[in-house]
Parts: sequence; C-alpha cells; structure tokens
Amino acid sequence: MLAVELFSPDDIAAGLAERARALRLARNLTQSELAKRSDVSLGSLKRFEQTGHISLDGLIRIALVLEGGGQLARVFEPPEFNSMKELLSARKKRQRASSR
Repeated sequence: MLAVELFSPDDIAAGLAERARALRLARNLTQSELAKRSDVSLGSLKRFEQTGHISLDGLIRIALVLEGGGQLARVFEPPEFNSMKELLSARKKRQRASSR
C-alpha cells in the first residue's frame, strides 16, 4: 500500500467516499436509507459520494451507521510502544522538537 503522503487531500476524500459507497451497497442500503439512519441530508450524502466533500459531523454520522465508527474514532490516537526503549526514544524526539 502506498503511503498517505503521496495522496492529495482530494484523493483521500475521494477514496473515503468510494469506500463508504461500497460499504453502503454491501449493506444493501439506498442513499435515502443511509441519509435517514445517519441523520445526514440526502443532498449531503449524494455530494459526499460524488465528490468526497462532507462536514466532519456528517462523516462521523455516516461512519457510525456503516461500520460503527471504530476506526474513525482512532484517527489521532497516540502511537503504541512495544518497549520502554521506543517510548524513551519518542520522548527524546519530542523534547528536541519543542526546544527549537
């Protein structure tokens, strides 16, 4: 898989929209049904599926209906460390970065 840094924000948004649409179809939901269940307007849902553009609130609501929102809830989670050495190394890097 390619690193996210190789994609533009529009590419990422379009990918999210494609995956959301595929999940909607896999769950046998029409756009109208998903809009009602997520409390997102039908127009916003259609725009999202076509362009990838939607409010953060709308994205969260759609994610909660389609997949429980678990992955979205972890987007900015701090990294997990496998050892004390990794933790101490990360702390040193942060201290150096903040002292600049």
